[in-house]
Amino acid sequence: MTDAFDKAAELFRSGGPVMWPLLALSLLALTLGIERLVYWTRAHAPSKARALRTVRERWGGGVRELEPKLVHRTGSLYVNCIDALVRMGPRGAGEGLESVRRRAERFGGTLSFIITGAPLLGILGTVLGIIQSFEALGETGQEVQLPVIAAGIAQALVTTAFGLTVALIALVPYALVRGSAQRALGEAEALISSLGD
Repeated sequence: MTDAFDKAAELFRSGGPVMWPLLALSLLALTLGIERLVYWTRAHAPSKARALRTVRERWGGGVRELEPKLVHRTGSLYVNCIDALVRMGPRGAGEGLESVRRRAERFGGTLSFIITGAPLLGILGTVLGIIQSFEALGETGQEVQLPVIAAGIAQALVTTAFGLTVALIALVPYALVRGSAQRALGEAEALISSLGD
């Protein structure tokens, strides 16, 4: 176990200074991914779907006063939407939909930035590694210092690989956010059409 850790640490060090911001981005992507996974697991729980269906059925059946407990059970995602529709009728549709959109797309922009930024940081590390290799070639004159050149090439390859890995790590939660947001907005539009009548 320690041997694997030592190899990973050595590989990380060989990537140079660009590895630190890449590590920070990977930790941020993992944290946001876990947060979004927990959030959407709770938001799409069967009990929340049943509560949302009950709200629609009661409203469709002519009940214009909804119990706060029932509304709360639909989950925080739809509470403000239902509240805006109950208070303002069809005029509250825009406010309700915007409330759902804000919650549903939370952290989507940050994950998109990580997906774009991590490979660019990897490319920056590649350029720095190649520069280091060429500087070593220029300084040695007749003598070629293979370890110095190899270190520059290693930096170039490691940072590129790590940058792409970070982008792939962020891609999974980003796809979750996008897919779940579309599902939530579809639910909100169905809610608006049923409660807006």
